[in-house]
Amino acid sequence: MTLTQLLAFVAAAQHGTFTRAAQELKMSQPAVSDLIRRLEDELGTTLFHRTTRSLTLTHAGAVSYTHLTLPTKRIV
Repeated sequence: MTLTQLLAFVAAAQHGTFTRAAQELKMSQPAVSDLIRRLEDELGTTLFHRTTRSLTLTHAGAVSYTHLTLPTKRIV
């Protein structure tokens, strides 16, 4: 698991699409999609329900998102 994978995951969760996450991260959409796929493979779970136009978090994705973003919410 890399920091880049985690940043891609958080951006995709916040924006609801790999395209918008890629724009924020200044990456290509296929690169973000690949980062998420590799993260899911590493974790052994699916983080997003995918449709042709949007993403929604699975239960595992929502739990992961909460754990990743909670520390930053305490700082701000």
